[in-house]
Amino acid sequence: MPDGGAAYGHAMGDASMKAYLVESYVPDLDEAVAARTASSLCAATAELRARGVTIEFLHSFAVLGDETNFSLFSATGPADVRRAAELARVVSDHLAEVTFYSCD
Repeated sequence: MPDGGAAYGHAMGDASMKAYLVESYVPDLDEAVAARTASSLCAATAELRARGVTIEFLHSFAVLGDETNFSLFSATGPADVRRAAELARVVSDHLAEVTFYSCD
């Protein structure tokens, strides 16, 4: 059953908020690079919020062996997520809206 109200324990703001997943190929991805990527995305998202953009960085997941990083956002549209990735200098190889499901 879809869990429309929360994304990984975070409230999705208002009804116009949707969840987006950014997939990035990151050569030589290790824990330090993954942490810096998440920190950069967090800072970029905070900068956009300060400018009045409705966006939240929720989580980042690193698949070190595949050199792939996934970052999860809530936002009103994909353009804001792309802008956050650009500000953070994170390449967005794939961006998709996602839906959450839970056991409840």
